[in-house]
Amino acid sequence: MSLKDLATGLLSSSISKVMTRPFKVLQIAQQTGVVESRYNPVIGASQVVSEFGLLGLFRGGLFDTFRFLPTQVLNIKLKDTINRSLEFLGRGLLKNIISGTVAGAISLTFVYPLDASVVSYTMSNGKKSFIECLFRSNIYSGFAISVIGIPIYRGVYFMLYDIVRELTRNEEGHENPIYFSVYVLSMMVSLVAVFLTYPLDTIRKNQIVHSTSLVNTITEINRQGISAYWSGYGFNIISSLGTFFTLWIYDSLRKNY
Repeated sequence: MSLKDLATGLLSSSISKVMTRPFKVLQIAQQTGVVESRYNPVIGASQVVSEFGLLGLFRGGLFDTFRFLPTQVLNIKLKDTINRSLEFLGRGLLKNIISGTVAGAISLTFVYPLDASVVSYTMSNGKKSFIECLFRSNIYSGFAISVIGIPIYRGVYFMLYDIVRELTRNEEGHENPIYFSVYVLSMMVSLVAVFLTYPLDTIRKNQIVHSTSLVNTITEINRQGISAYWSGYGFNIISSLGTFFTLWIYDSLRKNY
């Protein structure tokens, strides 16, 4: 990858993250119960704006962008290295799950403090600085549940992706042009995989924001009902559209510059 491609990718992802940041903030607020309405998106959004202010919807966005680059670089480099060491497995689902899980777990070990700090700072409503959030004592709170979610997500994603790709082929084995593009297909499969692993993310973010143990966090969420595990998922779907914005902006920048 050239320096130009890297810079273009960073710029396009930064722009899309800024555009979708308010939805990510609304998602986390409902996920962690910072607002009273954990299920109604309209009421939840009005409560967040009332408590955080309009600028609060963009809090943590800059630091989230800084987190993106090292995460992606580490994932790509580690996954390529691990894939080469797993050549004996051939090409298949098992190899993708193992390489993605190991690469994700290693990179997460290094960038997790940044990720946790962004979540904590976003929900602090200006009461804490980002530096205070970064150097708190329990910065790795929620790390274990994050690692557990990696193989589950990747397994579901690649399994569904392969199944849907086969269903969209015509009798000659070629991809049927009347079906969705590979980008839309990836997004659809990703949303299903995220839906199935979303409860783990809810547990993780509650651990970060409320500084509670895994057992206490699960107990509290269970007390609120099973639907609490999917609080804010609607906003998550909207913020996921940032992937399309990233690709569109990236292609536009490459064509014009």
